[in-house]
Amino acid sequence: MKTEQIIRGATAGLLTLSVLAVSGHALAARSDADGAARYGSRASGSPSRTIVIDNGTRHINVTRLETAALRVSGENTTWTFDTVGTRSFPLSRIIPDAEGVTVYVEESPLYVGN
Repeated sequence: MKTEQIIRGATAGLLTLSVLAVSGHALAARSDADGAARYGSRASGSPSRTIVIDNGTRHINVTRLETAALRVSGENTTWTFDTVGTRSFPLSRIIPDAEGVTVYVEESPLYVGN
């Protein structure tokens, strides 16, 4: 009887830990998805241009929905700036090596009325 209670308690504890672990992972994934939506997302398509970020770069200008290759420290990242209303943000939010650079996002002509 005592052994059965110990096994039930251990099983319940393991089940609780498993649910918490899965929930935490789901929250982290949702958070990453929200962040990507806020600043855009990695792109696999062809970029419209390459923007080189060096030590003297303080800001870059992009257009919403633009896909650009960003060259930072010799590494390229292709990014689509579908920023869902974000007008500016630190480039380090998407590329950690790009400290001190601000991205300014102009509205796409596709969304601007004539």
